[in-house]
Amino acid sequence: MTLAGLPPVQPLICYESLFPGFTREGARASGVRARWIVNVSNDAWFGTSSGPWQHLNMASYRAIEEGLPMVRATPTGVSAMIDAFGRIVPGKELGQGAFGVIDAPLPPALAATPYDRLGEGPFLIMLLLSLAGARLPWRRRERAGT
Repeated sequence: MTLAGLPPVQPLICYESLFPGFTREGARASGVRARWIVNVSNDAWFGTSSGPWQHLNMASYRAIEEGLPMVRATPTGVSAMIDAFGRIVPGKELGQGAFGVIDAPLPPALAATPYDRLGEGPFLIMLLLSLAGARLPWRRRERAGT
């Protein structure tokens, strides 16, 4: 998505920030890599539990996997400016139930990460190799008759 005067952005609405791949797929579909992520969520259904903090934590993983800063805005949860390493920019956070404005420059994006370039491919290859390796000891025991 492009907005006047801003670098390309990938919006993630509510729970979309919990799942990897949305930003990567958005870039593949549009042909343009986002330079930042915005996550808008209403965390009211969490109540006063630790849910909003967990949601913030899991959303920060999207910044890490893509190497992109994230602006997270919630009217009832935790809002924050997150850098491309998944860290909350110091002093740029509104806690649960807090009201206000976070005025901060957008942190810089990093170059495309290995996940951004390769997706889940390396994980799937390692999973298959692990499964094949786990099967080898069983075959040896079967041949030995034990």
